[in-house]
Amino acid sequence: MNSDFLLSDEGDVVFVQDRPFLRPVVRAEFFAESGTLILFFDNEDSRMIECEISNERLIQAICEAPHIILSHVAGETLQDGHQVPLIAIR
Repeated sequence: MNSDFLLSDEGDVVFVQDRPFLRPVVRAEFFAESGTLILFFDNEDSRMIECEISNERLIQAICEAPHIILSHVAGETLQDGHQVPLIAIR
């Protein structure tokens, strides 16, 4: 599965992957030092995603964001995302 972070023109942090999420995500945690994003699903399962982020502006934006927008790509089209709370640990 491929995934990436984007910054919207409004400054929102968007996490995009190449397929839909299997279950509804209720929150996310980002560990800046290791570059790890953990998504927590509605059934309390979680999935850890290793992120290689070298862009300091993006890391700073993730650490300061109160939420993250989750989306996926279908074909060539970015789908509407949904917002979940984000906890960032530096």
